[in-house]
Amino acid sequence: MIFYIISNNSFFFFFFFFFFKGYSLLILRIELLYYILNYFVFIIKIKKKII
Repeated sequence: MIFYIISNNSFFFFFFFFFFKGYSLLILRIELLYYILNYFVFIIKIKKKII
């Protein structure tokens, strides 16, 4: 039913497309920030062990 509405209405198609695209990009940004934070924490732990 949802696909039927999307195929018959370009507005719904573009809305869903941009919504899911934006949502996936947001998740990617959060994951990148998480990995960067973990990387810095890892470096700080190594520096503390050396000192």
